[in-house]
Amino acid sequence: MKPDLPIKLCCGLLFFVLFSGGAAGSVPDTAENNIDFERFAGKIYKTLLSSLQIRHGVHRTMGFADDLFASAPNDSVIIQFLPDPEITLLSAAAFVSMDEQQSWHSGPCQQITDLPGYENYWDCTVPTGGGDDMAWYIRLVTDAGMGVGLLTQSPKNIIGEFPPGDNYLISVADEPVGDVLGDHAFLDISALSATYNDESLFVRITVNEGGFYPGDFFGPWYLYGVGFSNPEQDLSADTLVVYSLGYGDGAFGNLYPGLLKLWGTPDGEFIDYQYVTEDIQWAISENNLDMAIATHYITDDPDFGPWPNPENALLLSGMTASTTLDIDFEIFDDTVPAMLILETNFQNGNDAPTLSLPVFDPDNLTLEIHYADVDHNLAVTHSVSLNQAQNMVPLDLDFASDVIFSYGVGNLDAGDYTAWFDFSDGSAETMLEYPFTVVNNGCNPQGDLSGDGALDILDVVTVIAVIIDGGFDACGDVNGDGALDVSDVLVMVATIMESRI
Repeated sequence: MKPDLPIKLCCGLLFFVLFSGGAAGSVPDTAENNIDFERFAGKIYKTLLSSLQIRHGVHRTMGFADDLFASAPNDSVIIQFLPDPEITLLSAAAFVSMDEQQSWHSGPCQQITDLPGYENYWDCTVPTGGGDDMAWYIRLVTDAGMGVGLLTQSPKNIIGEFPPGDNYLISVADEPVGDVLGDHAFLDISALSATYNDESLFVRITVNEGGFYPGDFFGPWYLYGVGFSNPEQDLSADTLVVYSLGYGDGAFGNLYPGLLKLWGTPDGEFIDYQYVTEDIQWAISENNLDMAIATHYITDDPDFGPWPNPENALLLSGMTASTTLDIDFEIFDDTVPAMLILETNFQNGNDAPTLSLPVFDPDNLTLEIHYADVDHNLAVTHSVSLNQAQNMVPLDLDFASDVIFSYGVGNLDAGDYTAWFDFSDGSAETMLEYPFTVVNNGCNPQGDLSGDGALDILDVVTVIAVIIDGGFDACGDVNGDGALDVSDVLVMVATIMESRI
């Protein structure tokens, strides 16, 4: 016999306040609401609706990262990425495993500040001890508007181990300990972790002390669970949907684990529910509650929204609460929503990168080279040498395709030259020799933009006008850095002053 409506929904309805989903389709009309249930739902909605809207307002704008690439497997792995500009990134860390995810090495990430072509990118260095195969992911810590929020990739529980080992789990909550005290300390969430594979989602709630107490015979009874939502949701829809994976045990056998789908409105009115399945896994060990659900129960539902979404991500949050026979409902603890990216990066072995299409541009006085890597490894070394090695500047950083690197050679006398390109993916090095010829560029002396055979104040005025117009003239690039800016003006003025001494 199925449980009565108010008790049955205690395990799932509390999680409606955590996340709203995509626009709902047809709402089932099989549930028989009663006055106790309406009081129960109304209390939840009025208490936490504002939190719901704030959370979704923040996370709705959050992407993850672009141009996310790593160097090849080696003693030290470098990972670079461009954070979504909509997020306030507080810190980041990278994780690398060289033993099939049995153990992980980690390293902090820092914003790159002094390398042309890498503006706004972040760089992470992870010492690994070496190996040929690797798995890796990154974890971002953001200002979520109501506390620290996490945007994170995860290890992948490929074999579906349950409960999953710690090596497969990633923390999805920066949760303080001690915010639930006294007799209810066993409802104080100290950690929320998650992982995934191609078939299932896995979550672990850890409480501060006391394990998972089901409650007294006549109540109150205690509820633990995780809410899931699609970040590509439409908050302007008439109805919103959330999915809750919850655990409870009590109420004379009427409270038990399961997955529920719930409908409500953006202004806080509860509409209805649907019990999706009791087909979940759960296990309790000391202060850990592990639960797992086949992902298709959530993502195959057309009301869930587009899937896979652009980030291949879910929003999730944990909660603990209690309820009684007369639906006296109380929330004790919940976690700031996190965005879990269902993605892990793998590389088995390594192929050396290739260099191609070297070219000298006599108009802009630049050398260019195409870098390609079938493993999509970033270029750790990217230099060219005429007299000494100089870093080349990438024109973009999408290593899933060819990346063009450029270097301004400056003012070279007419003649034949040889450039040596030296690139590495962090493990394998590739070099290329490139002969090229420089013909007279028409500047004699360098800086003579007027062409009158002398460097004077007229040339300074001319180069300033070119700079203001955003243009480039190779004759004005007197410092040979491939750019036209105020530093060239200063060199020209200094040269003119010296000639008058």
